[in-house]
Amino acid sequence: MRIGQRTLALALLLLCGCATARTAPPAGERASAAVGLRLANEMAAAASRLDVAALAKFIPQTDAVVYVSNGNPIRGNEYLKVMGDFYGTLSQLDFKWAKSESVPISENAVAFTGWSDVHFVTKKGETETEHAVFTMVFVRGADGWKRVIAHKTVLKEPEK
Repeated sequence: MRIGQRTLALALLLLCGCATARTAPPAGERASAAVGLRLANEMAAAASRLDVAALAKFIPQTDAVVYVSNGNPIRGNEYLKVMGDFYGTLSQLDFKWAKSESVPISENAVAFTGWSDVHFVTKKGETETEHAVFTMVFVRGADGWKRVIAHKTVLKEPEK
């Protein structure tokens, strides 16, 4: 399964680079490291507000997988429901980037990798902090910037 996910990610990266290189860029900002950082920060802020509607503008409504969280794929047209159901169990979510890097792929595509500390408080009062790595690819189309694929891996704490 891991090879399949890597193959899918590589294929999407190549597709994004090839597809965006052939089309004239729509009006607006060109892909840059700053654009990738801005988009990732907007998504993190929306998550911290538990604001699924704000995330909707970034997620293409498609049957394709747009997010893989610890091996669990989520298709674009399922993303808002899955995240909404998860956010419905929380009273608080603090999402912060501890470190990040962003690299343009083409004029219309940018890759972002961020190391995060995500703190959850459930409605039952349970707390948890995850340390995770997110890798995301944003592509600009006629309807704005969309996150076309993302992968999250939770880092395990060392055993004592």
